[in-house]
Amino acid sequence: MIETVVPPYCMAYTTLNEHMMAKLLEVDPGIDQATTRTLINSLLCAAKNVRSELHKATEACEQIRKTIDEQITQLVLSVSHQEERVRQSQEGVHQANNNIHHTQQQVNVAEAALHASQHSLNMAHHAVHEAHEAVRQARICGMGRRKKRFLGSLLRELNPVRIFRNVITKPLCSIFNSGGIDRAKERRQLAEQNLHDANQRLHTHRQNLATQRAQYDTAQAQHNAANTQLQTMTSALNDQRAKQSLVTSLTKQFKDVEVHLNNVLGSSAVLQDEMIRLIDFELVIEPLNSIYHQMLKSDVMEPFGFEISAETSRQININLKKLGEKLPKMPLDVTLTENIGKGSDCI
Repeated sequence: MIETVVPPYCMAYTTLNEHMMAKLLEVDPGIDQATTRTLINSLLCAAKNVRSELHKATEACEQIRKTIDEQITQLVLSVSHQEERVRQSQEGVHQANNNIHHTQQQVNVAEAALHASQHSLNMAHHAVHEAHEAVRQARICGMGRRKKRFLGSLLRELNPVRIFRNVITKPLCSIFNSGGIDRAKERRQLAEQNLHDANQRLHTHRQNLATQRAQYDTAQAQHNAANTQLQTMTSALNDQRAKQSLVTSLTKQFKDVEVHLNNVLGSSAVLQDEMIRLIDFELVIEPLNSIYHQMLKSDVMEPFGFEISAETSRQININLKKLGEKLPKMPLDVTLTENIGKGSDCI
């Protein structure tokens, strides 16, 4: 826009200001008819140049608008695809979070199982201790019997009941308690294996949990990156739409002024009336001032340092009315044709 729209616009506005508005503002209402005709010729040529430059600006805006439209179409597609990537990455984050929750539950179960295995081992240790204690008590019992002496007659010693107690009952008691120790040790060994297995399962689940958390961090990072890229694309799309809006507005205003000048310069109305329309404030000056402010706001051009005001336009209309009696009583298009036929130089 800086290279294609601003130059012809600046030329049109400068020509309008310096070769039309300034001349009409400084004109002496007392000039003779010949001088008036020369002035009119100069104004009409300047108006043609303004129209020509505005046409260039309009065409440049149209070309820019087409380019912007293509870029917007591409960006809309890109944003749509990126939104799908963001949706997929969000699903990845959700799935990774579910995996963490599930694995954390497995860790909790494994920790509970470990505590239960440890308790079982503690109980097994206690059972071994109790079995040993039972054997010890049995041995004490056996030793107590051996220490007894024959305190009676030989007949009492040969008593069958006594023989049964000393020979049969005591060995059975010792054998019974030794088997208890073996079984308690077997249960302890099993409890130790169960504890080992529980530790292994807990270790595996904790490793899996660490892996799931790392995968969640990766998924979250990918989601954040996708979101950032989407924001960048959306920002670019918004910028292009803002440019599209600006160019559309400028194009319409350029066209409106150009069409108005075409109508005036091709009009068969009396010259005096058309000269006033040629510099109409609302239809020519104000739209060009609006374009000026829009392009300044968009940082696409430097300020002129001047601006055609409504007061200037009002004063010029007064001067034109004073010149009215000296203006040729012929249609504007005839006057313009005569100028072209004579090869009059513009500006």
